[in-house]
Amino acid sequence: MRFRTYDEALTELHDEPAARRAADLGAYLREGGWHCQEWNAKLGDPGVTRSREGLRFASWMDHPYTLITAKGEEIFVAEPYDLNGTRLSALARLARQGWRVTVRPDLALHYPGRTIAIWIRKQAEAGPTPLLDTRWLETDLTRDIEDWLRRRA
Repeated sequence: MRFRTYDEALTELHDEPAARRAADLGAYLREGGWHCQEWNAKLGDPGVTRSREGLRFASWMDHPYTLITAKGEEIFVAEPYDLNGTRLSALARLARQGWRVTVRPDLALHYPGRTIAIWIRKQAEAGPTPLLDTRWLETDLTRDIEDWLRRRA
């Protein structure tokens, strides 16, 4: 799995602004040393449970994939089209279990503007974490994406 080019995104989405945003976000992350891969689900991953049929994703796990940062950190990503009260409760439960859950609509790669990126990673330090947490992104993503996009234009 890899980040999509503009032409690939436009073919899949039939939406020029969304295709441009998907391609730009992918280029931004790729230039920062990040890469994208398929989420090979295993028990113990956030939102993954066992059923009689095998492993099952939670209902909020739409369009799942994994991001690997330049430092090698694994980030689980889901991009649902909406977050209702039930789904937010499930994300809050993950945060209470020690996962760092970050909701970033501006970083959705699947269909920017329509889907909401949920980034989930293991918590480095002990203690509670807020459900909506963007501080770690500000330090891990060392460049501001909007400035980067303006410089590219």
